[in-house]
Amino acid sequence: MIDKQKIIIMHISEGKSQRQISRELNISRKTIRRYIRQYEQKKNELLARQKKVIENALKEKDVLMREIHHRVKNNLQVVTSLLNLQSHYIQDEKAFSAVQAGRNRVQSMALIHQFLYREASNPCTKTGE
Repeated sequence: MIDKQKIIIMHISEGKSQRQISRELNISRKTIRRYIRQYEQKKNELLARQKKVIENALKEKDVLMREIHHRVKNNLQVVTSLLNLQSHYIQDEKAFSAVQAGRNRVQSMALIHQFLYREASNPCTKTGE
């Protein structure tokens, strides 16, 4: 039975009419329609499962992206705080300004990261306008 169903679907995909298939295979058109319905039902079930898998993967990707953003943001804040704490104990003016410049660079990276994350999470906003 399954072989006939595959043959019928193959003939339909080739563009043959139900009448032609009925004559060639000596099967009633009612049987052909039933096979077609069964095939379409299986196809729709498969598509629904695939859609569910894709939706779940997208949700997981979003969760992971939020987690990465959170970790990067926290790490940049830790580096900024450490540089800030270290700058309190520096006596040399050149070393102090170098640490402050490093802290400013890290804060700049944090701002850029925040901007890029916001843009990635909201693709509807346009930049440069």
